[in-house]
Amino acid sequence: MGLLEIISLLKNNKNTLYRAIKWLSVACLLGLSTFLGYKNKQLSESLLMAQNNLEVYEGIVEGKENENRALLLDINQLKSSNDSIIQQLVEESKK
Repeated sequence: MGLLEIISLLKNNKNTLYRAIKWLSVACLLGLSTFLGYKNKQLSESLLMAQNNLEVYEGIVEGKENENRALLLDINQLKSSNDSIIQQLVEESKK
């Protein structure tokens, strides 16, 4: 069955065409909502990490040392950081 035959068949049966369009739309929306949900989760985790790190840095700057607080970094951030605190942590971990 060629593409022209399929198009001709769909023209003759408009209900089938409308149904196919509806299901294709539903599939696209389902895929999009799944992708957006995944991205939302990733961005929420990044935001929480950034907020925690900001609070820790503010505490360090203000001289409020809370030993229960810790910076949250992923591996790439840890490797690429030029922050003196991070560098001290890396040096200590190597000892």
